[in-house]
Amino acid sequence: MLGQTRNFFKTPNKAKERYKKAYVIVHSRDFNSKVCILVGRHSLHGFGTFPGGTQDVIDGGCFINTIKREFREETGVDIAEYPNSSFIRLSKPEEPVQIYRLPVEYSRLVSICAHFSPQKRHILDAGIDLIAIMEAGKSLQEVFSSANSDYFHEFLNTIPGVENVFSKYTNKTQVADAWMQVMYSKETP
Repeated sequence: MLGQTRNFFKTPNKAKERYKKAYVIVHSRDFNSKVCILVGRHSLHGFGTFPGGTQDVIDGGCFINTIKREFREETGVDIAEYPNSSFIRLSKPEEPVQIYRLPVEYSRLVSICAHFSPQKRHILDAGIDLIAIMEAGKSLQEVFSSANSDYFHEFLNTIPGVENVFSKYTNKTQVADAWMQVMYSKETP
């Protein structure tokens, strides 16, 4: 019986449904027309990430609902005012990890950072412990791990004004200096 239960949970369809994720790249142009992107620092490994996470039953199978819920949990900021049509899908629909981009006004980018206050359900939940506005340049490249961010880089490079985002770092110590080069940031209160 135990073997049957174990096999039930390991079926490919169940695993695929269980691990659907969605992330959002929130971006804008600053007052000098430079592309700026909202980037979070992951609390466990220190590398850059974007708000998002695993789809939950309450999301009703909608990736944009996942993004809105996760964004509120990870940043404390509600982005429900943006209609679903404002979110631009960057990944293929059949992929289990969905990446969207959300163009916003620069003042909204600053407001998100200013109001950063994660609302995670449990204190042990991993998430974002610092939020930052970064120019789409060298420092943006350097906060991501070369090992786990090729997927993000692929989509960053599709944003108008962003070119050649890649990463050469593989550990937390290497990215510490890059986090010091941000335009605006706020750590977990």
